[in-house]
Amino acid sequence: ATTSADDLPLIINNKDEKIDLVVAEFRFIEKNKYELLEKIRSICDISVVVVGACVKDTTISECLCRGAIFCLEKPLMERDLKNLWQYKVRRQQDFRSQI
Repeated sequence: ATTSADDLPLIINNKDEKIDLVVAEFRFIEKNKYELLEKIRSICDISVVVVGACVKDTTISECLCRGAIFCLEKPLMERDLKNLWQYKVRRQQDFRSQI
């Protein structure tokens, strides 16, 4: 876990732990909401879910255009979190179909 986009290369490139999904809370990246998405996209192809208290339609669209796979509005419901695994499976299936 981190609160800085600058820490991401070290965390994502850590060979000891494989990261399949990043959940980014906008409260921690308020300086530039899209910097984190762009930084992750430049490092690797990893699924990113964005979470925020007041997620507007324009924000959702911008996040999806910049690499997020899904946007969740707080308060989170248990069913929201239970379904996140589906995005990872879907990405793996998409990747395999391209081979």
